[in-house]
Amino acid sequence: MLEIFLTDQFHLFYQKTQYPSIEDQYAASTDLSKISIKRKLLKGDCDFILVPHTGKSEIWKKFKTIMHIIPNPDDLDTPEQSSTDYVACVSCKELYWKTTSTATLSRHKCKITSTQNTIEMYGVLKNKKQLPTQVKDETINKCVKYCSLGIRPMLAIKSLGFQEICQFFLDIGAKYGSTDLNDILPHLTTVSRHYPSHETKTGENIKKCMINAFTQLTEIAEGNNSSELMNNITFVIDQGTNIVNALRSYKRLNFSAHLINTVLRNLFDIKFLSHEDDNGAVPLQPILNLFTECKNLVKFMKSSGKNSQLSTVLVQEVETRWNTRLLMLESIQKSIPEIIKIHGEFFCRLQNINKDLLQSLITFLKIFKNTSDELEGDKKPTIQKVVLLKCLIKNHLLKYVNLEINNLDEDVEVNIDFIMKILGNKVLNILHIKFQLSKEHEIAVFLWPKFKMLKMFSQENGERSRILDYIETRLLQFEIEDGEKRANSATETNMNSNSQEITSKEVTMFSEWEDSILDERAQQSIYKYKK
Repeated sequence: MLEIFLTDQFHLFYQKTQYPSIEDQYAASTDLSKISIKRKLLKGDCDFILVPHTGKSEIWKKFKTIMHIIPNPDDLDTPEQSSTDYVACVSCKELYWKTTSTATLSRHKCKITSTQNTIEMYGVLKNKKQLPTQVKDETINKCVKYCSLGIRPMLAIKSLGFQEICQFFLDIGAKYGSTDLNDILPHLTTVSRHYPSHETKTGENIKKCMINAFTQLTEIAEGNNSSELMNNITFVIDQGTNIVNALRSYKRLNFSAHLINTVLRNLFDIKFLSHEDDNGAVPLQPILNLFTECKNLVKFMKSSGKNSQLSTVLVQEVETRWNTRLLMLESIQKSIPEIIKIHGEFFCRLQNINKDLLQSLITFLKIFKNTSDELEGDKKPTIQKVVLLKCLIKNHLLKYVNLEINNLDEDVEVNIDFIMKILGNKVLNILHIKFQLSKEHEIAVFLWPKFKMLKMFSQENGERSRILDYIETRLLQFEIEDGEKRANSATETNMNSNSQEITSKEVTMFSEWEDSILDERAQQSIYKYKK
């Protein structure tokens, strides 16, 4: 199971490279030269800021402590701050060690000699006007709207990132005059790129970047073969064509949580939901209607300001993320009693929502959300859960597939069992095609002591025997390979030492047919791993 172990190790390495700890990031920052930090301060780079020093001396009005701003992966709007070993002059940003005496700091002569800077600063201060109360009130309203429309906490307006971009826009306006915001803001795809702008995200370019990263890793570990390291890793990836091409020559597994997302995305495909049967009817039209009415309700509650009166705010779905549909349905179901109190029992936007179908869909989808959450854990390995979770989903779907549908009652507007049976069959079929188990998944659950009997697999069709035979073969291969390495090592040692010692086993005329030590070990291993 070297591949599985190294998968977890690479996952930890990837996490550290993408989101290093505070200590790691500060350690990296201290490698920056004083010149580099000074340059960042002069440019107004948000990586370093100046904060007041705690000393009582008058000199600390001219000098401040340099803090390193470190992105927080759990909350990008609230970064961490770490103190550096430097203080800096407030005016010219000249750096000194924290341990520098106040006497030395007091002898500092500021290197800003340009009168132009002084004149410009004087002009800014002189022309600075007191903001009227109306502007401040309007600012409050804009902040409330910013937080409410995006469902953001009020603390968002105090975040360093928000304040920095606001100050940037103010400076742009002061320097260039009134400007259209669309001329400044970049496109979303431009913001989302963390990849060299001059290179396209082709498989070949991604592969080069990965090889470079692993080369650095082997250098840190005092190794010298990044290719060997990559060959010993099983990469867990999504199904993007460029990623697949980049890792085509390496061992890889599809990310199971991503596969579940693929399954549900196919289920909610508009072509499938709006498909007509042989009679020209659309069996799943009630689901389309339910989604439409739910979205309209959420939109109304948000735009009317009534969403804030609910103990559980309503969630709007995002087309590209299936789980937001479940969140929307759950939020509406929990809020129905409160919505009735606000708008009355005969509120039209509630009357159009089929409550029974709403409950059935929530029950149907919840297992997929729970499964995704289980597989997305980043503190413990999850590969051993894949087989078990797929079995749970399969058993869940079979309950719907096996529903007995009686003749359609003319008095019943929506036959929910009939709809859920269609969904169950569809998802079961997609699951079989899109969510294929690998041998690594089977081995992982076998190595979980509580499940070594593999009861989740059928004995009748030989699944258990197939898996156990494969594991025996793999273990035997490890034993033989290990034996060959030891034998080769011993042979090289004997040749290099030019030993003339006679081996314990004399050469005979029948040597070519005799069992070697390696053959004996292999034979013993067969019985060992069978047991």
